[in-house]
Amino acid sequence: MTRMTEEWVLLWYQCLYRNFDYEKHCQLSDGLDDIDIPNWDQARYEQLDELYNDFGTLNETVNVDINGEAWKQWFEPRRHLFIPLIKSIDVFSNVVAREGCITLEIPLHLHLQDTQKLVMDYLEKYYENNQFIKFEPPKYKLHTVNGRVAHGYEQVRQAVITSKEYSDEGDLLKSIAPTVKGNMIKFLQREIDNLGWTLDPKAKDDLMNKGLMDQERLEVFKARINRCRREFLALSKNASRGRFPDMSEFESDSFDVIRFAYKLQDMSLRERNKS
Repeated sequence: MTRMTEEWVLLWYQCLYRNFDYEKHCQLSDGLDDIDIPNWDQARYEQLDELYNDFGTLNETVNVDINGEAWKQWFEPRRHLFIPLIKSIDVFSNVVAREGCITLEIPLHLHLQDTQKLVMDYLEKYYENNQFIKFEPPKYKLHTVNGRVAHGYEQVRQAVITSKEYSDEGDLLKSIAPTVKGNMIKFLQREIDNLGWTLDPKAKDDLMNKGLMDQERLEVFKARINRCRREFLALSKNASRGRFPDMSEFESDSFDVIRFAYKLQDMSLRERNKS
């Protein structure tokens, strides 16, 4: 997936949502003055302000459903910021001339390929015989390197999935496994299919139905997950400066799932010791 799509925008949203600098900015911009934000850099606030004006307060979880109403309400008013707007005109009086655009009457053939060829033939002649003002592209574009998207869609999608493991503090405290291995097994049971990772039938049955996996195979998946988490941290940091997907070094405070998990484990153990 090499061009901006709604799926790419959702990943961008999820990475920005987990950025603590952006969260702080939203708190200040929304007038929550009673929240203590020590050492908040005013210059950083100003850098985030334009992003806040476009993205607004991100108050949905990282598990937001692309087909859900909450996502639709957020995305549709902002679609033009990411994707060129193409729409049908049902009432001729609604036609408005726009620079960089032409209004076409397109006969719709039974097969899409026939309609596409008709349009392509017309546009080839139009480009040859006319001068026109270039259409202003959407404000936000995918970050590219040498003309290609910097990181592949599946790579970014997997990184986002691994950030969700401890997204709900309450659920984690209720179901936390006593060992790192136990947490890894629970995560793989829940997300291995979503990640697109495969196991042979017997190993898959052992994992899903018995919660078992041999240590060598587990280490392989552990390395994959840890790599994805590191990539998510970098993606989330760069999302707060309007660059996505980008894993280059950038100073920002973002959600670290491993650090958060250990913090919650310590809290859980203290609670158990009290009782």
